[in-house]
Amino acid sequence: MSASASLPAPPPASVPASLSARSIQPVPLRKPSQSPARSSTTFSQSHIASTAVIDELLPHWRKSREQDPSARPSLYHDASQPTKSPLFSRRIDWLPSPNVLHYVPISLSPEIAASGSSSSHLKLFTRWQSDERVSAWWNQAWSEEEQRKFLAEVQDKDDSLGLVGYWSDSIEELGEPWGYVELYWAKTSSIRDFYDYPQFTLGFHALVGENRFRGPDRVRAWMGSAVYLAFALEERCNLVVSEPNIKNQKMVDYECECGGVVEKPIDLPHKRAALVFFHKDTFQKLWPIGGRQALGRE
Repeated sequence: MSASASLPAPPPASVPASLSARSIQPVPLRKPSQSPARSSTTFSQSHIASTAVIDELLPHWRKSREQDPSARPSLYHDASQPTKSPLFSRRIDWLPSPNVLHYVPISLSPEIAASGSSSSHLKLFTRWQSDERVSAWWNQAWSEEEQRKFLAEVQDKDDSLGLVGYWSDSIEELGEPWGYVELYWAKTSSIRDFYDYPQFTLGFHALVGENRFRGPDRVRAWMGSAVYLAFALEERCNLVVSEPNIKNQKMVDYECECGGVVEKPIDLPHKRAALVFFHKDTFQKLWPIGGRQALGRE
């Protein structure tokens, strides 16, 4: 099945000094009246799962929107059930094979074996967290049972959603798992007291668990797609945020290359972080949207 590029070549690798963590300066907390204005940018739904699949993966999402349109929709996902349905799929032609990216809600069911791997999502996540490269930033090299409890808590809540990322050569098959991305509502997260976020601000953090899928081009692809997913899933979201460890200069630079701007440093209980903002209109200029044909769909 042929497919045209849906994601453009990445922006230049150089990062303006003003955006780098090396030069970040504290700024005052913005008041509500100074929050970014509502964006008119509309994100294509072509890479997001169908309404029926979203209802399956996020069973409270649509119902919570209908019951109270002013409230943030529920991100709850039943992680006890086996699932291989992707929430998001996108072909990125400027990457070498495999170049189809999928995001699938994480499952804690022992019945599921991740495509391209003999391990369940839980075993993969446990192994990834045990990698010294990952644990240096996540500090979560726990037992499998402790990881299960952590992921169950993530999935049982209405304000966070864990996703397993896959690289594949096919839209129809998931391929090989490479890492974990977690979406969350900023206003109920650990960073809630550091900024007056607009109501529908989503945040993310992530890890790349498989060494063969590291590298700047793949980081820009999965990170740009994670931000894109947030804007496309909730059309009222005008700001996406992230909080990489301020010592992780490489990750901060990657986020700036993907359209992020360092707002200020913040002190969390477990780290000093760079609070990075992805504004919707700016991000759209860097990562323009392709149509359904980008996935080989008519």
